[in-house]
Amino acid sequence: MKKVNYLFIALLIVFNCSSDNTDELMLQDDNLILASKSKTTKKSKEDKVLICHRTGSGFHTIEVSANALDSHYGHGDINPDMDGDGFTAPYGSDNPCGLGDGTDCDDNNPNVNPGATEVYSDGIDNNCDGIVDYNGGGH
Repeated sequence: MKKVNYLFIALLIVFNCSSDNTDELMLQDDNLILASKSKTTKKSKEDKVLICHRTGSGFHTIEVSANALDSHYGHGDINPDMDGDGFTAPYGSDNPCGLGDGTDCDDNNPNVNPGATEVYSDGIDNNCDGIVDYNGGGH
């Protein structure tokens, strides 16, 4: 059993050191299996985000590296998809450039957006339809 554990550790080190690797080895029921990694767990240097960049005369749209977002937030730039769910904040002060669809009713919660499924009895309008906890027969 120790040999299997050592082999597993050695393989993990080899595969984790490879930058092109999109899979990982996992131990399940004493068997090594190959499992896909989620590409959303880490932001790569190549990830780009459209933001509203603050200028002296207002805002204009620019594309920046996801790794540079914090520095842009520091001087007043706005990301109209703060929660990263693919839906942007309504046009206005949270989305002054008018980017995206402008339909996200809570841009701080990725589980609340027009594509979400309504969760009954939680007191939240999960799918942004203007109805909180619709139960099929009323509100």
